Amino acid sequence: MKISFDATGASKSPMRRDTRACALELATRAFGMVVVGTSTDDRGLAGVARACVVVGAMVGVRILNDAREGGDGARARAVKSGRRCARWYAVGCVGWFAACVAFGGGAVGAWRETARAASAASAATFATTAVSLDGGEGEEEARASAKRVLLDGCPRTAREVSARASAWGACAGAWAGAAPIPLDWNRAWQRWPVSVVRGLAFGHVLGITVAMVYVCLADVMGLDPRDGAARRKRR
Repeated sequence: MKISFDATGASKSPMRRDTRACALELATRAFGMVVVGTSTDDRGLAGVARACVVVGAMVGVRILNDAREGGDGARARAVKSGRRCARWYAVGCVGWFAACVAFGGGAVGAWRETARAASAASAATFATTAVSLDGGEGEEEARASAKRVLLDGCPRTAREVSARASAWGACAGAWAGAAPIPLDWNRAWQRWPVSVVRGLAFGHVLGITVAMVYVCLADVMGLDPRDGAARRKRR
């Protein structure tokens, strides 16, 4: 699928326009996850608070973008995006806490550490996906869009491409970060959940980077990165 140009030579690609619009959102997500990933050595629930601040920043930047775009229902879309992100983040924290406990994380003695890992993972996956969807969608449409982006592999915008790559990158990074925990290296970063949170933060940022390089290269080559996914889906 070729990208058309107007009389001035500017690209009409919705993917390119979306990339420019969400650049600040992606920078906020990347910086926030770096902060979360490099600040997990302290005690208490400070890590949970950091993840909540990152989610709040993601929602705030998305609301600013929606308000700047204007149009009919811009305020309503912004409110829907914020509420959806908060709901999905909370649900994700519960789900990730249960997953961490199922894989050996502490549910009683080390519940604070497990909560820190769950909040970081939810911010990198559930909240990221929620804030990347169209703010005007209803809850059922939003869940269908999340399935299309994360499971079906058919993202339609640069936001959705980055959400898919960063969410799966965070999952892969968390899994890789958990691998050194049982080893007898006696390093401080092996303590639960330091290596897991650092791994998911690295995977999240790497996913954002790969997604943006992918979108930009496809744009420069005159191809729509959604086209290949659509053809694969039809097969």
